[in-house]
Amino acid sequence: MARSQLEERDWSELPADLVRNCAGRLQCDQDRMTMQLQCRAWRQAMRLLPRSRQLPWMLVPNRLSGLLPASVIRTAHFFCFLSARAHRMPIPPFVFGARFIGGVEGGWVLMAFGHNSGYSLVHFRSGSMFPIPGSLALPPATTAERVVLRAAALSCSPSESSSCVVGCIVSLFERDFVSRTLICFSRLGATVHSSALEMQFEDVIYFAGSFYCLTKLQDMVLCKLEFDKSSPADSLCIRKSYLDFESQSHGVGLFVKGRYLVESRDELLMVVRYRDINSSDTSSFALFRAVPQIPNGTGCTWERLPSLGGRMVFVARGCSRCFEAIEYLGRHEGVYYLDDETFSQPAMVAFAEDGRKYQCHDNGCWPGHGEQVKKWYDWHVPSSYTPPMWFLN
Repeated sequence: MARSQLEERDWSELPADLVRNCAGRLQCDQDRMTMQLQCRAWRQAMRLLPRSRQLPWMLVPNRLSGLLPASVIRTAHFFCFLSARAHRMPIPPFVFGARFIGGVEGGWVLMAFGHNSGYSLVHFRSGSMFPIPGSLALPPATTAERVVLRAAALSCSPSESSSCVVGCIVSLFERDFVSRTLICFSRLGATVHSSALEMQFEDVIYFAGSFYCLTKLQDMVLCKLEFDKSSPADSLCIRKSYLDFESQSHGVGLFVKGRYLVESRDELLMVVRYRDINSSDTSSFALFRAVPQIPNGTGCTWERLPSLGGRMVFVARGCSRCFEAIEYLGRHEGVYYLDDETFSQPAMVAFAEDGRKYQCHDNGCWPGHGEQVKKWYDWHVPSSYTPPMWFLN
């Protein structure tokens, strides 16, 4: 008998309970799938093993999006924090070279096929696709104007297409390199965005039945959706209200690199990203909780949290997510972040053409107060087609 056959027969004779016990210690579903492929007995033993809760994967961009023969299967590197290594996974061939804007639970990705045009929501496993408008209708103009999508949040899963609304932070260019920042909304299937608001928006999140839009002044605009599911896709009304927050001081020698909104324990948090005076790279974070000054009033304040409190926070504009470290064996609290410097460079996305450089070196984890950030992929060279992104399983 060949040695490989003997080894397979020996491993296949392990008791099913022992196989399930070993598989249960693998928190990453991709690692479990690899284990299932080893032999038929293991597949049978693991058949009823429940799917574990997953953490986001970091999609690590390639430097170039070179052309490949049609017969070659496109792949990408997804860094997994549960496995502490990168998975090399196939991706749909038609998304190769697209700019990735953000992830949605269930394996959906919002992308721009033409960097500054051709926006779609794509399911990486099935290839299903929903187009997203790339233009905005601003009254009293009779024609829609093209916009550059920079970040987006969804009201629900794209599979619920009749109910799903997309809130997008966009740049509208009046002339080359001169832009305005707006947030606009559209239902899946709409031909143009509508209900635009113009401010220096930093992030958007769907929380408690409304979109919350964070400005550079740390105030928020609350946008409530109003539409009938059976009405045409372009039919959408947004009721808006302004939430005025007290300004926050951020410490001597710290400069704000970005602000993010995230839901945690049924509360809305603002995560502030800092750099110090000596470097442009991320140095630390702070978490703030939104607290109304008067019940049902428009005045609010940001209350600084003294610690992370066991949270694992993955920040990215439009798709930040928070997890409890206690639910993941051996995982520690921290703020996990990506290099998103190009969010503040819409002109580069819109006009650079062959000179685009999406940075991918300022990625890491901030473990908490008083500790230094731990970086990964800080050696990574710029990409010609996309920044890094969280892939939400």
